Amino acid sequence: MQESVNQPIPPILEAADYLQFKVDGDRTAFEHRYFERRKLLTCYTLYLQHNFDEPAFHYFEQLITSTLDEVSWCLAAHLNYDHFEYATKHTIDLFAAETGQTLVEIETIFNKRLSVELRDAINQQIDQRLIQPFLSQVWDWETKQNNWNSVCSSCMGIIFLLTPELSNRAQLLDRINHNLIIYLDSFGQDGICTEGLEYWTYGFGYFIYYFDLLKASQSSVPFDLQQIKQIAAFPARIQLANNDFANFSDVSADQPIATGILAYCQQHFDTAIPVVKNVSRLGFDHCFRYAHVSRNLWWSDFKASTLQPYRHFFKDAQWLIDRHSDWTVMLKGGSNQESHNHRDIGEIILNIHGQRILTDMGAPIYKDGYFGAERYQTVQAQSAWHSVPCVDQQEQLDSVERATVDTCDLKQAVNFQLTLNNAYGHAVTRHLSTDEHTLRLTDTFPTVRKVTEHFVFATEPILVENGCLVPLANSQQTVYFNWTDASSSVTKITVQNHIEQNETYYRLNINLKEPIFELSIHLIGNQEAQSCKRKSQEN
Repeated sequence: MQESVNQPIPPILEAADYLQFKVDGDRTAFEHRYFERRKLLTCYTLYLQHNFDEPAFHYFEQLITSTLDEVSWCLAAHLNYDHFEYATKHTIDLFAAETGQTLVEIETIFNKRLSVELRDAINQQIDQRLIQPFLSQVWDWETKQNNWNSVCSSCMGIIFLLTPELSNRAQLLDRINHNLIIYLDSFGQDGICTEGLEYWTYGFGYFIYYFDLLKASQSSVPFDLQQIKQIAAFPARIQLANNDFANFSDVSADQPIATGILAYCQQHFDTAIPVVKNVSRLGFDHCFRYAHVSRNLWWSDFKASTLQPYRHFFKDAQWLIDRHSDWTVMLKGGSNQESHNHRDIGEIILNIHGQRILTDMGAPIYKDGYFGAERYQTVQAQSAWHSVPCVDQQEQLDSVERATVDTCDLKQAVNFQLTLNNAYGHAVTRHLSTDEHTLRLTDTFPTVRKVTEHFVFATEPILVENGCLVPLANSQQTVYFNWTDASSSVTKITVQNHIEQNETYYRLNINLKEPIFELSIHLIGNQEAQSCKRKSQEN
């Protein structure tokens, strides 16, 4: 902190920086600068709670003033450029709401240290940019069943709870609570967040931050506590192995999780939490949200847990998990109209001995067109780069209709089948069965002539006759994929992930000769694997 005190505050993003986004649609450069400023605000807010340092506090006051002077608290991607000047200070997006929530907590925590003038300026800007716009209209995010509703509503709720002399507080909180009931209903009875774990951390996390303050301010809360407990259990239910969680949709395989939220849920709802070894690091969230980082520090006192075998079908989301002591498979049904959707109905994710075998690429860099017409031009969202069949060289359809569950018997092992007609416009079924040692997949295509099975790997598979091998790191075993007679190839691709890191994936392409595909996956010894490779080379 001492070094940064001697550095100038990063410059404010000007109107020209926002308008540049309208020209090129590139979020990256803008957001780097935006989040660097929020990182400083978060770090100084936390540092000064425990270390009073006059030069640092003076820098902190300048940083607050600089934040109050910003053209807008919104991200460039979230503004209406047809009414740009008005929109800059009258739009409530995720990040304007987060900024207001951070500032109102700063004003509360440092009330006696901040000057009266600065406290008044904070309250004035929050009123102008957030409270008055909230009063002036009903925002579209208020009825959404996704993270936008939860984050914006929860931040506004925290602002209403902490803003002094707010005469209509009760009515405003009623509106906020109504919004959040809509959000909570998006999870269904099984508590699954179809947006994925990162968006559970984001949306449900902000709900918990508001819930905690609301509960402390009044005798009861208008939420279904059993529903909240189900949602709180989500991370533990989708953990594949240590440090690995299912990542359907716009979620990375190496996804961050906020230990503050986990600890709160364990302590207040007696919820099972996933296996975590350390408190979330400062930069676990590349946006450096103060709400996340502060609660990680304040709340992360949790009891250690262990990963247990678990087999369950989540009926509302149509997610299946079969977790054993040394391997886990998940299969996804659902529809192709879910929030943060990929075309991935029928996708399989597989982890063996803690190593991701079949994977999902997760989220790309968010660009302007990704949340519009260009979404499925992006590799990560295409069905062609998920572990699903490709029928007649076509992408899956964007049907709102869900897959149909034909069979779901999980008593002794997995015997599960989905009909995927709504994803393909043809008769397609995917059947999964497992026992302790083998996973079997059978796909049928009675009315289709040309089918290519795709499987996406985190490491390069080695092709052998009617199969492929994936060596396990630091192990004497190899994963063996064996299928019926078909030609096969491997396609390599390198893409940039959500935080602009290059990642390489390998797609196994199996061109079917018959309208049925049968695959078995099991472990073999490395010597047997070598024998398979030699036999394949000889043939």
